[in-house]
Amino acid sequence: GHGVAVVKKILAGRPGAPLTTYGDMPFWTAATYKKLVQIFQRTLSVQKEKPVLVLASVRLGPEYLYGRLIKDKQGRILESVEVKNATPAQLKKFPDQNPCLYCFDNQWLFKNLPKVKKNPVSGEYYLTDLVGLAVRQGKKIVEFKVRDRQQAIGVNSRQELEVAEKILNKVL
Repeated sequence: GHGVAVVKKILAGRPGAPLTTYGDMPFWTAATYKKLVQIFQRTLSVQKEKPVLVLASVRLGPEYLYGRLIKDKQGRILESVEVKNATPAQLKKFPDQNPCLYCFDNQWLFKNLPKVKKNPVSGEYYLTDLVGLAVRQGKKIVEFKVRDRQQAIGVNSRQELEVAEKILNKVL
């Protein structure tokens, strides 16, 4: 959440739909970014209720320590829970992971960013908390399921760095 807070002075109060992701996610493509924005814009024009966010989801497996998207029986997203905060039951029951690629309604984002509180377990501010906040407010969220799982691989450990290097060696 800190990175988004830094650009608040520039973007707050403006219309638009900023994309946000983590800096350690080197495989997202321009086509995926474009698709996320298109989904946001299409949902905005087709439905009466505009979304406050479109989020990417992926199923990489438990070896990737991404937060889980907690859903109701109808498959609607209720919240995003970071691995550090998830129960073993949540990790087992909910396979959809949140790789933290979002397209937000700009005005909603900056109005609600101050409501994100420091996480008691990690001491961090989680942008992912905005997912549950939007749900509690009754706002629309749209999920974009990433089919090319490789794009959602981040680099947070030596093991993930090795995976990333193998991917790059195949591409180059």
